[in-house]
Amino acid sequence: KTDTSGEKLYEEFYTDDETYSLSRYQALGVITKTPAYKVSAFSTIIGELQALLNKPDTSKEDIVLWLKKNIPEFDHIETGLGLDKKM
Repeated sequence: KTDTSGEKLYEEFYTDDETYSLSRYQALGVITKTPAYKVSAFSTIIGELQALLNKPDTSKEDIVLWLKKNIPEFDHIETGLGLDKKM
């Protein structure tokens, strides 16, 4: 059972809905996926992240919101307990 923030409930490497190859590399599987963004959009996305990280008052919540906005599959569970406190 997990009780730390951001820890995954389970590790999912690929699903039946994805196209993947487990033979392309000896020790690494590869998922082929249509990009969610055009390459030209990355400069804007990275610029937003840099601006966020350069603000002295940026919080963990701000970063989590940025991640949720830009990575549709991202899901963060906040418990208030981090790995540092757990150890």
